[in-house]
Amino acid sequence: MTQHPGQSMEDPTTKGAGARWLELLLRGVPVEELLRHGQELGSEGARQAGQALQVKALLQERSRRAGELAALNDIAGHLLGMRSPTELLPEIVTRARHLLRVDLAYLALARTDDRGRDCLRIEVTDGALTPELVGVELDLESGVMGWIMRNARPRWSHDYQADTTFVRAPEADAAASAEHMHGTLGAPLTVRGRVIGALFAADRLPRDFSEEEVTLLSALAAHAGIAVDNARRLAQLEATLEELDHRSERLAHALHWDDRLREVVLRGGGITELLAEVSSAVGSPVRFVRHRVGEPDPELPPVSSPVVAAQRVLGWLVLGREEVSEAGRIALDRAAPTVALAAVAHEAATEATGRARDLRLIELVTAPPDAEPRTRELRLAGLDPTGEYSVAVVAGRGAAVTGHPAWVEGLPTEAVVVRHHRDALVVSPGDPEKLAATLRAAGVTAGVAGPVPAERGLPAAHTEASEVLLALKVLDDGPMVATRRHLGIHRLLLTELGRDGLRAEVERELGPVQVEEQQRGVPLLATMQAYLDAGRSPSRAAAALSVHVNTVYQRLAVVDRLLGPEWRQPGRSLDLHVLLRLESGLPTLRPALPTPR
Repeated sequence: MTQHPGQSMEDPTTKGAGARWLELLLRGVPVEELLRHGQELGSEGARQAGQALQVKALLQERSRRAGELAALNDIAGHLLGMRSPTELLPEIVTRARHLLRVDLAYLALARTDDRGRDCLRIEVTDGALTPELVGVELDLESGVMGWIMRNARPRWSHDYQADTTFVRAPEADAAASAEHMHGTLGAPLTVRGRVIGALFAADRLPRDFSEEEVTLLSALAAHAGIAVDNARRLAQLEATLEELDHRSERLAHALHWDDRLREVVLRGGGITELLAEVSSAVGSPVRFVRHRVGEPDPELPPVSSPVVAAQRVLGWLVLGREEVSEAGRIALDRAAPTVALAAVAHEAATEATGRARDLRLIELVTAPPDAEPRTRELRLAGLDPTGEYSVAVVAGRGAAVTGHPAWVEGLPTEAVVVRHHRDALVVSPGDPEKLAATLRAAGVTAGVAGPVPAERGLPAAHTEASEVLLALKVLDDGPMVATRRHLGIHRLLLTELGRDGLRAEVERELGPVQVEEQQRGVPLLATMQAYLDAGRSPSRAAAALSVHVNTVYQRLAVVDRLLGPEWRQPGRSLDLHVLLRLESGLPTLRPALPTPR
């Protein structure tokens, strides 16, 4: 049975032609050779050549896509292995330009500008004609970049400069014009749902981008976003690790210096030894500038560290030059608390020593006059047992002994000043007149006595100075400094004998007035003293007594009747005036002054 050519049985000739076409396609021959082979097959060959060309184009497209995918995988691995943002960003745009075969590629990252606004800044370019593109900042409300950032999707434009479908950005338009950009494709850099930038590919001629190209750039942008985020995190991690290393090193230096300073303190060293240790560390002399209470802070050099204890500035550690290494700065700062402890300890020891000295001095000047000499105690009190001293009691200045008050500055350096109750006690070598002049210039009220030998005379001098001060308080004429000699007739107040004689004289001269005053309850003696203090002016006396002038006239008339009108004459009134002033001080002095031994 003979088979017809149109039947389904395969024709050996056709089978051989198909194998030939497959061979040519696998060899990748040029299109011209495929067309020539089709012509050799006659009328059927043209159709077969067309099918072969379609297969060749499909194979080329798939080969290109496979190459792009392989390149994309290679780029992703390469980008993820890069740690430095400085190297990573140029690598991304270079790969994007080559992968999409465009004239220009650039990358922009989101940031906050100087005015606090969110924007995109073009960081790197590849294929740019001018440097103007780098550094351009665009807000998120305009341009293709803004659209991509807001929508987190890719977008392309056939001709960017002629496109009216988005809000124009003058900065972007100027850059696009300078680069002659037309066809533009952009894709977002997205990390964990957050857009951190955009990757762009552009041609200098109008161009339509295929779906495959959009997908390719989007995939590259996705890998780039992860790589950029990783690089940023690695950079932050490295910076954090570097800071931790730096802090660890500082801590090690601080602990080292704490140990060294602790050794100085344990050896019994004070501020001088600590300053020597710190000076050795910083390579330059370090000094301790003390803070003076009541004085303004001094002008300090650039390198200094405050020395503070219990929120009280004790002073400053000051470096002798303007620059110091970090290790030196650490040594200076770490030394400040230790110096503060040493300074506080020194102050406490000095205060304790001073208090012991003050107590010894008070014991010496208040001892009985017949007490045995105590040479050692005199030395411990800061006095020379063989010297002569003057003693002063300064009224109301006991609390102002500490802190170097102004009234103490004029005293000799050998003088000792201590607090005794509310008053200040001064024991100074030399002449009492010189001591009185110094205190008088300071504007204080004080009684002065001396000079006396240190071993025997201090108690008597203290008693006399106290009595003089009490007499001055009775006189109440403002700040005064006096010795017994300065008191004149008022020296009667300083001895019991003188006070007894004064009381007898007052009773003899003013007895009738005292009796009348007690009987009538009228202050006749006070009226007499006010009248004489006022220069015998009844009106001024009335003002001083806060009474009407007629009252003064009435009281004076009573005195005239008791003493006779001649008591107002100058000589007689002077004697009575002195008696009245002295008599007014007797109630104050009588219980205060010691009885003679």
